[in-house]
Amino acid sequence: MTKKTIADFVATKVAMVNNLFKAIIAAGTVEKLVHIGSAAAIYMGIADTSKTVIDEDTWPDLAHMDRQYEPFITMKVREEQRVRELADLIDLDVTVLHPTNIVGPSFTPWQHDMIYAYLHGSQPLVEGPMDSVDVRDIAGIELALMTNPASNGKRVMGLGFTSTYQQLETLTQQHLTTEQINTLFGDLPTIIPTQTALTLWQPLAYTSFVKDQS
Repeated sequence: MTKKTIADFVATKVAMVNNLFKAIIAAGTVEKLVHIGSAAAIYMGIADTSKTVIDEDTWPDLAHMDRQYEPFITMKVREEQRVRELADLIDLDVTVLHPTNIVGPSFTPWQHDMIYAYLHGSQPLVEGPMDSVDVRDIAGIELALMTNPASNGKRVMGLGFTSTYQQLETLTQQHLTTEQINTLFGDLPTIIPTQTALTLWQPLAYTSFVKDQS
């Protein structure tokens, strides 16, 4: 099986947006699109540390990113850009909602609660902040944006609360039995202290992780 490239993933996202707009044009009744993007399409990978204001024209520097996140960030950037491009072509009002990690069950079978995504599989995690938002809050924001003309053409950040990976693991241990944890997650991940990770990553000082933590 051929391994998919970033270009393959981007092509899939663009095709999805193209098909969405074909349906919108065919319906002829859509007045506004509220599109769910990702905070990763705004602030992950930005190389210019002097930039302190984020607006509708702020994009990650796709040429200088941590390889771990490159496919996802690139996909979300290209997706949002295509949404805006096609909305302009047909003069459709659009608002892009950019949530942080959404915590809560998903109706799509390939997507899990972010807590599950982080803790499942016992992959080591570098201790650090995890910005999250309740899925019910995101649903409420979507409904509000649909009827708010002031949001047209804007990006809206979906922010909720900040915790750490260690806090997440500790809460899991407090509220679930060992048997439940093993059933849901397998072995919990090893939390690597931030300073330990920074020491190991010094040869890669150009990465956004090191810059953000230093």
